[in-house]
Amino acid sequence: MYLKNRQLTATSDRSSAHGAACTVIVMYGDLRDFSIWAIDATPDAVANLVQEQYERVLQIVNDHHPDFYKFMGDGFLLVWETDTQTNVEVGLLRAIDAAYHIHKSYYFKLVEGNIKLPAGYGVGISLGPAVKVQPRTIITEFNEIDFVGYPLNCGARMQTLAGAFGVTLCARSVSTIETDPDAFLYPSEPEFARKLSTPSAKAKIKAASLHGLRVADQTDFRYLTWPRHNRRWGLDGIP
Repeated sequence: MYLKNRQLTATSDRSSAHGAACTVIVMYGDLRDFSIWAIDATPDAVANLVQEQYERVLQIVNDHHPDFYKFMGDGFLLVWETDTQTNVEVGLLRAIDAAYHIHKSYYFKLVEGNIKLPAGYGVGISLGPAVKVQPRTIITEFNEIDFVGYPLNCGARMQTLAGAFGVTLCARSVSTIETDPDAFLYPSEPEFARKLSTPSAKAKIKAASLHGLRVADQTDFRYLTWPRHNRRWGLDGIP
């Protein structure tokens, strides 16, 4: 929240907080090489690219129905909260479809544009138990729901393991997919087929160095690739 010259709304409410246990599917996306690109780009070019990211994410919100989203400069966070209508499998499938959506839309921007742009999005997906937090302070504008817990941290770290046009899945996401590969990977549909790919040795070394990752997520994470797009999509980003 940008506070400069802003009038905040004060209330007489006492400060309090409410937390609720929940199961979530988390997706982080981040534009690779954005900071390096922004050094030489004009302020308007930077603003326009961020604006386009907002529009892409809002389209994902419309099409893939996350329950929470947050913009973070050159990245974003989406959360699907499970309930009676959205179970883990539905939420994970929506997150995977959203990853495809963000890659596809950015791919067309790259091939159709005539200016230099960041290399593409790296995406991390994680799932598991979290806490939905509803703070209540004397400043109304600060009273926004948020999510905290291991899946949020894990998803952020999965994202750091993904290169441009890459998608990294935590171990629990992988095991969920492996219970019903046809439902998640569409192996019989060449246009939409997906594949779980084993990370390189260098990627596993990097994962082992990431503070806060559980052992299973250091060793059993996988890359989700689209074989039809192998020349560009599915890179792990580890030199």
